[in-house]
Amino acid sequence: MGKQMSLLTDTEILYAMDKKLISISNLNPKNIQSGSIYLTLDDEILVSDPETIDCTSICMESLESTVKYLEEISDRMSISNGYTLAPGRYAIGYSKEIIHLTSSYSGQLYNISNLALMGLNCAINSFINPGYKGHAIIVIHNLGCHNIVLKSGIRICQLAIHCLEKSTLHVFDKQHDRESVLEFIRQLSKEKNSSNSDLENNPISMYLEKKIQEVASKGR
Repeated sequence: MGKQMSLLTDTEILYAMDKKLISISNLNPKNIQSGSIYLTLDDEILVSDPETIDCTSICMESLESTVKYLEEISDRMSISNGYTLAPGRYAIGYSKEIIHLTSSYSGQLYNISNLALMGLNCAINSFINPGYKGHAIIVIHNLGCHNIVLKSGIRICQLAIHCLEKSTLHVFDKQHDRESVLEFIRQLSKEKNSSNSDLENNPISMYLEKKIQEVASKGR
């Protein structure tokens, strides 16, 4: 029986950091809240003028390739002295903090109430996969009717960390790696062989096994 999935409190966050189960660099200890961590905005954002983007031309399997594409069509702006985000516009920002989650933890970005009341939504790109390492990518959208000034160092959103019931077999940087997929299949087979007949005849289990085998066969 695995651990129950839970939201980490401040005490549990500090414990997990001490045991190197999670790591958050450049973190101001004052930004650790009772059930979340305030993330601060880094020195640059990406902004772009409206244009047509063909999603089929972007490799959706890779976050890095999508970010690279957006960097190519966007302007990189320094916000050390502030940047005014007009109503209806959005920008891509990054956290100053560098997040590293092991395979037993995932993250979720949430809005900060004070900013949300002004119409600023920073929780569009909200899920952080187990095994992720890097700056949090923060999509910032001005939903309000006022110009909002963004400046490096401000608290921009809050990160909640969840402890998973079981460690994942697919960590973030290996989720599209063929060998990792095959290892996932081997682990699944072991679990299936040790399970009862009810699980073997479960239509969901049968469907997942078929799809996983299809993914593996494409890489041969």
